[in-house]
Order: sequence, then structure tokens, then C-alpha cells
Amino acid sequence: MPAAALPDVHPTPLPPAAKRPAGSRWSWAFLIDIAVFLFVFATVFGIYAIGRAWLGPARPQARISQNPRALPLYAFYSLVRMVIAYAISLIFSLAFGYLAASSRRAEMIMIPLLDILQSIPVLSFLPGVMLTMFALFPHSQLGIELGSILLIFTGQAWNIAFSFYSALKTIPRDLREAAIIYRFSRWQRFAELDLPFATIGLVWNSMVSVAGGWFFLMACEMFVLGKRDFRLPGLGSFLQTAASHGDTRGILWGVSAMITLVVLLDQLVIELGSILLIFTGQAWNIAFSFYSALKTIPRDLREAAIIYRFSRWQRFAELDLPFATIGLVWNSMVSVAGGWFFLMACEMFVLGKRDFRLPGLGSFLQTAASHGDTRGILWGVSAMITLVVLLDQLVIELGSILLIFTGQAWNIA
Repeated sequence: MPAAALPDVHPTPLPPAAKRPAGSRWSWAFLIDIAVFLFVFATVFGIYAIGRAWLGPARPQARISQNPRALPLYAFYSLVRMVIAYAISLIFSLAFGYLAASSRRAEMIMIPLLDILQSIPVLSFLPGVMLTMFALFPHSQLGIELGSILLIFTGQAWNIAFSFYSALKTIPRDLREAAIIYRFSRWQRFAELDLPFATIGLVWNSMVSVAGGWFFLMACEMFVLGKRDFRLPGLGSFLQTAASHGDTRGILWGVSAMITLVVLLDQLVIELGSILLIFTGQAWNIAFSFYSALKTIPRDLREAAIIYRFSRWQRFAELDLPFATIGLVWNSMVSVAGGWFFLMACEMFVLGKRDFRLPGLGSFLQTAASHGDTRGILWGVSAMITLVVLLDQLVIELGSILLIFTGQAWNIA
């Protein structure tokens, strides 16, 4: 019997490959990857350069180049010194202000002392600071760098410390009583009452103090102590060298670099300050809501968590957070609404003689209102209402999902 003939098998044709449009490989994702790589590379190189320079042998008389190409590296060195000095100033100010505001006895000594310290010129600290650093690090560049940083610190710290102290002394009585009623620990009171309340003053006085640090940068990077001439690479020493040689072009390059750096830092601080202002308008309601929800968890649920030996994380994730979900969702909507209410004040405000304006719906509405632009006000309000409604619907949907989850989780667990 003849074998049955097999049918011819034809391979299934593949769909034609889609052609990439020209230049698609230069997508935004690729550009972002390049930017992240350059940022990481610059950070690593900066840390390496700082470590190599500071941990090496002492070089008190570094050669200061007057080539404008050296300005980016000099700006980086000065910025690192300023950031470290500001970090030390901020930590000192928080500790000093908190201690002075918390103890009447300490206040009687510390505040007059702070007043005396802020009246002493920066260069008056020079001999004591540098001699101390030489004694601690006699053969290392680190001693000279730390001396320069501490000199910058003496031009920044006192103003920030006074700001934090005065903010703590003006906290409203009802907020203090609320912290007592809810039995805040010292850390809770500091993190959830003192620090948020003092944020505005800290941001503003930080800008003023850092500006003072830039003002004294020339004296902190290039100075004479006895018969020794100290020169540290940075914008201050670049400017002082250019001035001593009558190099007008070098002075203009140095001043331009310093102005650019200061403006960029100010914009960063203003943006962070605006975010912190909105935060302080929202955080209290949500924090009190979560706290009150935790205090009303039924006793049988608490005992069940003890019987089943829940860890702290299990108790938080499977009892505390699900139980507080409804209150958190509701109070989040209320707090975000309060954030929108304060948006005009947080995006456009005046501090001292400076007028701050950040692009946003709040500044748009305030500008329209100040110019009597009814059409602009209507457009701004319409945009804000649309955005609020969309966000509220999103929160409601998420809250509904969380409620369904909390109704199912216990049975499954």
C-alpha cells in the first residue's frame, strides 16, 4: 500500500520589521541616561579630587592659576567648603537654639554669649582656629581645609542659631498644649512641631548666612598667619590673586562664576523652601489623624496582635495602617485642599526687600488678582478646580481600593 503523501509545509512569513524613524535612538530616555552617567561620573571624580587634595601632605601655598578654565574646579572646591560649613552651622544652630529655648538657666548664659560671638569679626577667629587645626593635623592638608571651613562657619552660624531660637520662643500656646495633650516625646515635639514651625525662618536666614559666607570667602581661602602665607584653591583665592595683580579680566571671570553659583543655589533653596511651606500646611492634620486613629484601635484587635506575636512591622502593616486608612484618606483630601489654599502664599511672597515668584497656579492667580485681571482669575480658578477634582477622584478611587483590601485582608491572613 503506497504511503500517503505529506502535504507541503510552508514557513509562516514573519511580519515586516518596523523601521525606526531616523534619530529615534536619541530618545529622551537615552539623554536621561547620559545625564545621569555624567552626574555620577562628576560626583565620583569630585569625591576623588577632594579626598586626594585634603588627605595629602600639607600644601599651604598652593599655586593659584589665573586661567578661566580653572574656575569650574575652583568653584567646586569653594562650594564643598561652603556646604560643609553650612551643614556644621545648621547642626550647631539646631542644638544651640533648642537648648537655649528649653532651659531658662541655659538661656541666660547662651543668648548673651551668642550675641557676643556674632559681633566678633571672622578674621579675629583666624589665629585660634588655625593654630588648633595645625596642632591636630600638623602634616596634613586636612587641617588647613578644616580651618578654612571653620572660619566660614563663624560667618554663618550665629544668624541661623538666633533664627531657630526666636522661632521656638514664638510657637503658639495652643500648639504647645496640643503636643502635651497628645504626649509627644521630645523627639516628636522637635520633629513635628519645633522644626516645621521654624522652617520659614531657617530657609530665609540660611540664604542670608550663606551669602555672608561668600562675602568672607576671600579671607577664608587666602590669608597670612605670622610669617606663613596660606593659599587654598577656590573662587576666593582666585579673586584675591586677580585683585592683587590688577587683573581686571580675572576679576570679572571670578565674579561672574560666583554670581552664577550663588543664583543657582538661591533658586534651589527657594524651591525647597516653597515645598516646605506647603508641607507645613498639610502635615499637622494628617499626623494628628493618624495618631488619633492609632489611639482608638479596639482592644480585642490589639490583644489579637499580641497573641499572634506580631512584630512591630507586622502590627504597623496589618493592623495600624489598615485601621487608619479611612481617616488618612479623608484627612489627606482635607490637607491637600489646605495646600491648594496656601499655594498663592507659597509661590509668591516677599521676605525683607526681596520679592520671590515661582512659576505655578498660585503665582498666576496672585498676579492676575494684583492686576485686576478677571479673565486671568477665572482661567486660573478653573484650572485649579479641574486639577483638584481629578486628584480627589484619584484619592477616592485609591481609598475605595484600600477599603476593599482591608475588608479582605483579615480573612485571608
